[in-house]
Amino acid sequence: MLWGLADQPVLTLLPLADVQLRDELGELPSNAIVTEYVPHSLVLEQASIVVSHAGHGIVSKALYFGVSMVLCPWDLDQPGVDTRAKALGVAKVVRRANVSLETVRQAVTTVLNNPKYRKTASLVSARSKTTDAVDVACRLLESF
Repeated sequence: MLWGLADQPVLTLLPLADVQLRDELGELPSNAIVTEYVPHSLVLEQASIVVSHAGHGIVSKALYFGVSMVLCPWDLDQPGVDTRAKALGVAKVVRRANVSLETVRQAVTTVLNNPKYRKTASLVSARSKTTDAVDVACRLLESF
């Protein structure tokens, strides 16, 4: 996907621990960085968008930081996570069968150019930062 965004006004970051896979990427676009590890919080505080497989962890973190997303679910719980993110209005989804450089590029362009995604993600972020999730969970459990 790095090459699908090569001519876009974005800096792309791909965390990839497998050195062999990194070597197989060859020459990277000038706006791409591949690194072994980077803490999500450092990146998400400044990110404009997340392109991801729709794992629960990264989607939750993106929402916490108010970052809109393009999600390309692969397996397991990811199709359910992406459905909820889409329903919230914070993500555009590209189904696995439709993933290509062009479809992901179009989805990224749509999300970046439509401020409703970022605004909604910011609202979800503000709500999550002001809600005591442990208290809510305890009250729900006690109500059973």
